[in-house]
Amino acid sequence: MVVERQVTSYVKTAIEVTDISILSVEEYRVAEDNIPPLNEYWWLRSPGNYGSVAACVCPDGNVGVFGSRIIDDSVGVRPTLRIHPKSVNLQIGDKVRFYGRIWTYIAKGILLCDEIICRMPFRGDGQADDANDYEKSDIKAYLDTWFRDYVKREDSEPRKVREPLFCIIGRTGSGKSTVARIFEEEFGKKQVRSYTTRPMRPGEKKSSDHIFITPEEVRDYISDAAAYTKIGAYEYFTTYAVLDKSDTYVIDPIGVANLRTRVKDRPIYEIYVTAGNATLTKRLVDRQDGTSVVEKRREAEKAQFDAYELLKPWDYLIENDGTIEDLRKKVSDIVKAAGYTGSTADRYTGPKPNGDPHTTT
Repeated sequence: MVVERQVTSYVKTAIEVTDISILSVEEYRVAEDNIPPLNEYWWLRSPGNYGSVAACVCPDGNVGVFGSRIIDDSVGVRPTLRIHPKSVNLQIGDKVRFYGRIWTYIAKGILLCDEIICRMPFRGDGQADDANDYEKSDIKAYLDTWFRDYVKREDSEPRKVREPLFCIIGRTGSGKSTVARIFEEEFGKKQVRSYTTRPMRPGEKKSSDHIFITPEEVRDYISDAAAYTKIGAYEYFTTYAVLDKSDTYVIDPIGVANLRTRVKDRPIYEIYVTAGNATLTKRLVDRQDGTSVVEKRREAEKAQFDAYELLKPWDYLIENDGTIEDLRKKVSDIVKAAGYTGSTADRYTGPKPNGDPHTTT
């Protein structure tokens, strides 16, 4: 079976899963330094020192070779996925998200679940001579069924063409946030609210396009980041949870390039919003950012936007020097060209990913 999910190196990858199991004592000891700790007891597949016990990991991380009684139903099951080591370019410590859980690549060909999925006896009857043989255990039967049911469900569910994500790109003051609001207010396209460490601007509200956090809080979210960029001293990013529920994303060229390496199962359309220098200056003055702040921002983003304009990788271009009515018309034309007829409830009928013509509007 080949499953495709997200890796914390932030690229999509196809992983060939060959088996599901739990660790042995030897595997645990070899990979111990790479294993995320749990303050709980969890089973290993190796037999204990007696026929009525099986090995387990203790809350302090030590291996209990004397084990726990195989009928103990309070010990956890922490499964591993055995994968073909040549099917992916994973590095030790990478985390893979699938089966609705997080798995860590702890050793060559082995992914370990970051959590206990259930608690159960190693073998409930506990009377046979080979009662602590993993191949005949209740845990193996349970995991085999769980894995088989998942494969059956994956194979039976039709693949859906996901709706595109419109990435709105532009220099400071170009009007990209206004474009995003038009998408949302007139076409029902929900905008990503990205996390940022920058302070709120004068008059800006907490309900704006951003979620404001401190630099210290970044580590609480960054493991689930779908796109990340830094402009000057400030960080900007969004998470997969937010992205999956959104249709538009105000982002810079570095951010969208980063996003394309991480999201491969959804069409991404780039909309570049431009405006003349006079228009940009007026908007920034009206926004009351302050001259020094504006100049720092312009200088910080100049290199990436100059390179972006040289490459011209966008799918749609909006020249935003006109009226708000002109802007609404241009956004409407893009929505129609991309294959939508109205709200996000409408079926996507636009072009397939990776075959998008670069169109200007």
